[in-house]
Formats: sequence, structure tokens, C-alpha cells
Amino acid sequence: MTKPLSRKEREKLKHRQDIMTAALKIFAEKGFHKTTMEDVAKQADFSVGTLYNFFPSKDNLHQKIMEKHLWDYYNQATSIDGSKMDLFDFLTAFLEFELDFCVNNPEFTRLFICERMEEVFVSEESFVEHFKEHVQTLPPFPEMLNQHALLLQSGIEDGLIDQNLSVEDIMEAMRGMVRHFLWLWLADPTRFDLKDKARVITKIFFDGVRRK
Repeated sequence: MTKPLSRKEREKLKHRQDIMTAALKIFAEKGFHKTTMEDVAKQADFSVGTLYNFFPSKDNLHQKIMEKHLWDYYNQATSIDGSKMDLFDFLTAFLEFELDFCVNNPEFTRLFICERMEEVFVSEESFVEHFKEHVQTLPPFPEMLNQHALLLQSGIEDGLIDQNLSVEDIMEAMRGMVRHFLWLWLADPTRFDLKDKARVITKIFFDGVRRK
């Protein structure tokens, strides 16, 4: 049986989370490079010295924020079992989850998207390599993406998807549509309900790739 945390330990965990929440808000607003630990301390209502008691550097604070949210995303994403669904139902469910995650984590979404656009990525592999520099324990995203690719390949082989289309092109086209709506939503969250775009994307996209 796990020993319950003491009040002091609970307060320490709360302070740590409060700092991470404040830092994420400032990072998303100003950008990581333009944010100082003084900015974070002011937002969190702690002294700068207190911040360094929890995180030895701004880089470490950023790392822990990215780790937490990337693992939250990965754990939720991989809980969607594609083996028990029709291919298109699974892809729709995954897309709905992805957009829902963005809506529920707007600051992380903004930080993540902006950091990605700061670099020129030629492949998902280069993107993963970039984050290895900033995140100590990166979730195994390549494995998850490979599973999605295998599902799409099965769809092609089973005659559900146009055989003239490649798995790589399908995945890139779908990512492109998602990123486009994300950019529009981040620019003005009141413009539309991002969650509603899951059905829009699936209708436009999947009707196009289905074998006629």
C-alpha cells in the first residue's frame, strides 16, 4: 500500500505544478526564448529563488512542461484501439481526440506549434530528433505513427482506399489539414469551434481517399 503524502509533500507538488502552469502560459504568450525566469516568477507569484528550488534552469522547466504534455497526449492517443474499429471510424476518433486535446490544452498547443514552425523539418524523424534535444523522455511517437501507417496500408490492400494513393501522402495530407485549422484557431479561437472541424476534415478528406 502506497504511503499517503504528507501535507508538506502535497504543498511541494502543488507549488511545482503552479510554476509549470504559469511558465506554460508565459512561454505560449511570449515564446520560450523571450521569456525570463523573472517573468515566470511574477506570473506564478513566487520569488525567482523559489523557482530555482524546483527547476535548476529555464531549459529544465521547459523540458518538464513538454514531457508532461507530450506523455499526456501519447497516453490518451494510444488508448484508442484501432483493432476494434472500422478504419475510417478509428481515424475519425483519433482526429476528434487530437483536436479535443488541443482545445483543452490551448497554451501547450500554441507553444508546440510555434516551436515546430521555428525549425525547418523535412520529415517526422527530424522533428523527433529536435525534441530529443529538449525532452529527456520522449514518448515513442514513431511507433504510434507506424501503427497508423500499417492501418492505412491495410485499408489500401483491402480495397477501402484508392490504391493510387500512398500511405505517406495520405498521412501528410491529413496532417496538413489539421495544421491549417489549428493555425486559424490559434489566431482567433472565437472564429469557430475547433472540435467541429474533426467531422469537416474527415468528410472532405476521407470521401476523397475512399475507393470509388
